Amino acid sequence: MKMHGMEHKIWASVSFFILVYFVEYYYHIINLPFWVGWLLVILGAYMPDIDLDFGTKYHRSFWTHGPLIPLFFAIMYGLTPSWLTLSLLGFFFMGYASHLLLDIFPSNSSLFKMVWSLFATYQTPGDIRSIPEWFERPWLGGSGIAVIVLAILFFSSSWNLLTIGFTYV
Repeated sequence: MKMHGMEHKIWASVSFFILVYFVEYYYHIINLPFWVGWLLVILGAYMPDIDLDFGTKYHRSFWTHGPLIPLFFAIMYGLTPSWLTLSLLGFFFMGYASHLLLDIFPSNSSLFKMVWSLFATYQTPGDIRSIPEWFERPWLGGSGIAVIVLAILFFSSSWNLLTIGFTYV
C-alpha cells in the first residue's frame, strides 16, 4: 500500500502551519504571502508523484523519490539567489521532504501505527525502481533528511539567519 496523495498534502500542510506559526509568530521574518508558501508546500508534496502522470508502471522511480530533483532545482535556481527565490524553494523543498519521509510509513495508518512502524521490521510499501527492497526505507529517510537540510539552508539564507550568505563553490 502506498500513501495517498491527499495524505501527503495534509501532512505537508500541517508541517507548513507549524513552521509558519513558530517562525512568523515569534520572529516576523517570512516575507512571502501565506497562500504562496502554502501552495508551494503542496506542490512540493505532489512533485514526487508526478511520475504517476505517465502511468503506474513508472511510479516510485529512483529519480522522483530521492534528492535528485530538489538538488537540480537548488543548483539551477540557487546560482543567482534572491531572498524571494530562496524562500520559494525552501517551501517547495519542505513539501518534497515531507512526501519522501511519509512514504516510509504505511498509508491510512494512525499516528500510533506510524510511530510503531519505525521500530517494526516491515518493508516500505511500494517498490522504488533500481533500489533493492531492503534499502528503500533508508533511501527514503536519507533523501527526506537531505531535502530538509536544503530547505533549512535556503530558509536560513533567505531570512538572513546565516552570516555567510548563500554561495556555491
